[in-house]
Amino acid sequence: MRHQNTAIAAYKYNYDSTHRNFTFAPDMSRVHELKKSDQQEAIEFLAIRPVHTVVMTSFIKDNGVESRLNRGRFFGYRNTRGVLEGIALIGHTTLVEARSEQALKTLAFAAKTSETPIHLIMSSGNLPNRSGRIMRTVYESRG
Repeated sequence: MRHQNTAIAAYKYNYDSTHRNFTFAPDMSRVHELKKSDQQEAIEFLAIRPVHTVVMTSFIKDNGVESRLNRGRFFGYRNTRGVLEGIALIGHTTLVEARSEQALKTLAFAAKTSETPIHLIMSSGNLPNRSGRIMRTVYESRG
């Protein structure tokens, strides 16, 4: 007999009669909405891979990080040292640039739990095989 997924505290608990699967939610305290004061750091972060990040960079340069014209909100992920490791535009089109698997997982979880309707999710897939599965899970869970 299969039961629906149930969210319990900081983890998701999937249960069926043959096995149990625990998936722990990432540390969301490392994710923050980018503000005007983060704009230059975000542009410098995205400039490392300009071809892959041209859309996000253009939105920030044209509209700023806090603008309705972006049709979403920019979020950053910082590691334990406070270094920016990922940026995501979560909104109508969700774009992710992550330099670590943890940044990708956490930003994907932020997108998954966002109230903003998502119609397109894009990530370059730099983290082999994992990024596609993570982003596909976000898309499928939003229905």
